[in-house]
Amino acid sequence: MRVSADIILNRQQQILERLQQQQKLSIDEIAEMFGITPSSVRRQLQDMEEKGLVTRTYKGVMLAPDWEFEEDVRSRRYAQTLEKRAIAKKALEYIGERDIILLGNGTTTLEVAKQLKNRENLIIITTSVPVAAELYNNPGIEVQMVGGIVRPYTGSIVGPQSLRFLEGVHFSKAFIGADSISLENGITTPNQIEVDIDRFVIENSAEVFVLADHSKFDKVTLAHLTDLDQIDYIITDTQNSSQCIEELKKRSHPRVLEAPVDYK
Repeated sequence: MRVSADIILNRQQQILERLQQQQKLSIDEIAEMFGITPSSVRRQLQDMEEKGLVTRTYKGVMLAPDWEFEEDVRSRRYAQTLEKRAIAKKALEYIGERDIILLGNGTTTLEVAKQLKNRENLIIITTSVPVAAELYNNPGIEVQMVGGIVRPYTGSIVGPQSLRFLEGVHFSKAFIGADSISLENGITTPNQIEVDIDRFVIENSAEVFVLADHSKFDKVTLAHLTDLDQIDYIITDTQNSSQCIEELKKRSHPRVLEAPVDYK
């Protein structure tokens, strides 16, 4: 019987979560988790290794060195705060009056919202409860929050209701965060459930900006979001010396924008 892509991704997510807890898993342990044969496990692990998620060992598997696990917003809020502030400041240079802006989920887009407080004549559509909460008191900005299911801890809004809300909307500019970026795998995210919304946003925006500090590069996680050539701009900090960003600087697309960080 053919197994659906959703079931496979769900299994892979569970394997990664277990590996986060106990470092290694045997093929027999994974087979028992899902009630499948060892040969089915081996096929899934081969696929995960090809994606750069895991490293296969003798009769088992462990996390790949560059794999990134999803953190909740509480732990991410205090990481690379100066870099995120600088990236947000650079992003504001590209936001003009009467723009229709999509602000995605994440701590860097939340920093953009904080710095937008004194702007006027903007429409901000967001898939993030924290972003909406940051902006709703500003009378000069019309804030629209998509409907759907609110994910615990991250505050992102997902589900079919979100996509229905966005149907027919075209954004002047979209600003989205990124969990992991690499030359080979493009932009990847640890949670498959957010992929459909972000892909819709990318396809329906005149310009797409990815906001990512230096810690997000040369890494890969579970679900592929988009290739780098589908992005117009990557805004990162000047401390970024990753292989990925150095190669992208040689290309004309996407354009790399570097934000100077004040560490004083």
